[in-house]
Amino acid sequence: MKARLKGTAAEELPAPYSIKCDCGTEVEGTRNTTSKQTCCPDCMTELFLLPTNVYPSTRSVPSDVISGGLGHRMAVVLKELLPGKNPTDVSEKPSKKKQKAESAEDGTPETEATAPKRKLRLPRINPVSTIRRVFTPLRLLTAGMVLAIAGTLTFMWHQNRLEDARTTWRDSRDAVSEVLEQRDFDQLESVLTNAINAGQILGEDGPEWRRALNMLEETQAVTTLAYATLPVTMSEAGFSQQTTSDNVESLRSLLSQGTYIVDGYIDPAANRYEFTLDIAVMPGQPNVTVSLELPELREYLKGTESNRSVFGFRVADVRRLSGMSGDAWVVQVDPQSFVLLTSAAHCEQLGWSVENDSELSQLLQHQRDFVESSEEWAQRHERMTQQQLAQAEQ
Repeated sequence: MKARLKGTAAEELPAPYSIKCDCGTEVEGTRNTTSKQTCCPDCMTELFLLPTNVYPSTRSVPSDVISGGLGHRMAVVLKELLPGKNPTDVSEKPSKKKQKAESAEDGTPETEATAPKRKLRLPRINPVSTIRRVFTPLRLLTAGMVLAIAGTLTFMWHQNRLEDARTTWRDSRDAVSEVLEQRDFDQLESVLTNAINAGQILGEDGPEWRRALNMLEETQAVTTLAYATLPVTMSEAGFSQQTTSDNVESLRSLLSQGTYIVDGYIDPAANRYEFTLDIAVMPGQPNVTVSLELPELREYLKGTESNRSVFGFRVADVRRLSGMSGDAWVVQVDPQSFVLLTSAAHCEQLGWSVENDSELSQLLQHQRDFVESSEEWAQRHERMTQQQLAQAEQ
């Protein structure tokens, strides 16, 4: 650049050339300090090339050495620095008026030469120059500033979110105790929901978080309690050996009744993943089986001397089985809705006196210890959700 501003030749002057052969092919390359001969790649015609021109450009002889005054040389250099511009020396090319005057003096008519047909040639792309043209220093500096500001704002938002979650998680302990004393279960559900969401943001997975999660499920079960007990509901639905398959749909009304909370027994069935809920459903008519598929109950039953439990559930489906001894009914429990009760306040809301029943109090304590210590039990909903997604993909 210093040599071009001075109007002299550089020590190593790059002199690219582009000449047109008689066949119309453009031959490109770089000149040497001496003359040389090259061949056209299409017609193999020998072409003579002049050596590098170390003298300033004139109107008839072009050169990479810029002619003219300092202002003209500086203008040419600045045009070369602009991206996407091909530097050309306007003063080195004769104007159209001068070409017309010369043609008029020679007496030759001004005709347009028909160029020969050229073969299709793909454009040449220089990736280095393209990258330099796109990623200019100013653009890189601007992009860096934008990324720095975005990163700072994202970090501040994340810190504020964590601080709000810590405050909510810390205040929920006192709030849950106060709401339980007031027996306001609608407000309790809202407080527990906020606490669970805050615990998930903080990555909580300890006994306190598991207890809060189970208490939320208990509260939802109490607030969606069915209006009648399961035996009464099934009796009104018409479960009997004389019921035909025509009115099976009427028996499915159990699905919309709400949550049933039962003090009963959980017996393992033949399948190690299924359990039978021993409930006094229809006295004298043992043709109804309440079935539950929940593998995580195996861990709970291992630590109990008796299979008695206090639990809540919703009905997922009703199936009819016909056999030699008559018709039987299978009430399928929704495993997502199954919950073990651990709170004395919820049991008292249902009419059970925990203070006067030491066995029930010990049972709730045992279920509370299991809920707080079992990671598998707390993750049962995620396991069932993934299983349903896998079945849907198949």
